[in-house]
Amino acid sequence: MTPKEVEQRQVDQRVRLTGTDAVRLHLTLAAGLSLCISAFCLEIIRALDGHAFSWLYVFEWPLFAGFGLYMWWNLLNGYDRRPQGTSSSDLPTKESDVELEAWQSYLRNLQNNNSGDDEK
Repeated sequence: MTPKEVEQRQVDQRVRLTGTDAVRLHLTLAAGLSLCISAFCLEIIRALDGHAFSWLYVFEWPLFAGFGLYMWWNLLNGYDRRPQGTSSSDLPTKESDVELEAWQSYLRNLQNNNSGDDEK
């Protein structure tokens, strides 16, 4: 199987959230958006009253709301979850085992050298 076919299979296995998980996600989005809208209204009032620094927050709160919508969409449609199957990139490579063995050998040599110094 080519890497492109594996990627397409993984895309096809995404599952949309349903049930109580979806309801919790929707409620979280609603709470977050209401907070962002309230903060935006507060900051625009403060900015119009002469607080120059509040203009920064006038533009920041809609960005937070947009990011919340982006994350809501990704979480709802399963873009955050991996498929159940294991891909070949998740498996350890032989190179990592060689490095581990070299590290363990180094530690054994250090321990042997230090234990010999203690006896003197």
